[in-house]
Amino acid sequence: MEFLTAYVKGYYSPIIARVKEGGLPSLKAWIEDIYTKEEAIELLHTEISGDTLTVTIDKSPVIEYMASLNQKPSKYYIEETRTLYRVIAEESGLSFELLYYNEDGGASFKFLK
Repeated sequence: MEFLTAYVKGYYSPIIARVKEGGLPSLKAWIEDIYTKEEAIELLHTEISGDTLTVTIDKSPVIEYMASLNQKPSKYYIEETRTLYRVIAEESGLSFELLYYNEDGGASFKFLK
């Protein structure tokens, strides 16, 4: 877990800086850009309400692709989601709460100011 945390802090430092400056709208835009580039924007649902950004993902395009190759993700794949967003949140002065995660990579989580 320490390695993944350190990796996120380093690799995602430009995103963290952007979120520190622009807050929840910057974070929302970044997440939406990822799913747009992956041509999976229809799987993503985001909403800012007050001091909270809620993100819901119907299923992971990566896990769906792996399934098409008859590959199964590691049981620890959830840590990519949990650690990535938790560290970005913490480093940006936000809090993070994972509400659910399923085997298809469907997830719901919140960022709070």
